[in-house]
Amino acid sequence: MAESSESRQDRAMASLEAAVQADPRSNPFGMFAGDDDPHGPSMFHWYPSEADLLRAVAEDLPFVLGEDDDEEIAEGVRGVLERHAGTDRLGRTFLSALQAELKGVQEVRWIGTFDGLCAADGEFERTVRADFRAEDDADGSPIRTDECADFVEWLSEYGI
Repeated sequence: MAESSESRQDRAMASLEAAVQADPRSNPFGMFAGDDDPHGPSMFHWYPSEADLLRAVAEDLPFVLGEDDDEEIAEGVRGVLERHAGTDRLGRTFLSALQAELKGVQEVRWIGTFDGLCAADGEFERTVRADFRAEDDADGSPIRTDECADFVEWLSEYGI
């Protein structure tokens, strides 16, 4: 028996909500995703492995809106995953292809690792770190060990 669109949407939302609650120190693979509306909410979602992250991308994100074409969108996302097999699926090329496939449904603004978010030199990573340190006139430098716990707590509300 095929799963109803509503129950599929409920399952996708529950899965994504659990990932929002996860601690990136023990679930180090993540994405910053949310409403396709640039002014809508987005949140970090954290997973224990790259495979779990990519499963959520393929099995949860396409079903968030509960639309009639969800399965078609999911098929397109699976195609992106297949075309990028054996490549860096946490890199910019993959992210661009994923964004194109999910347009109008969800926007994944970042995909990567917690270590990368803490230290990488990409524009998104530096912006998030600068936002975290906004009171200190921050430059987006890497997160220091003594800042990690506060950074994790702050991330849980970033973008909401």
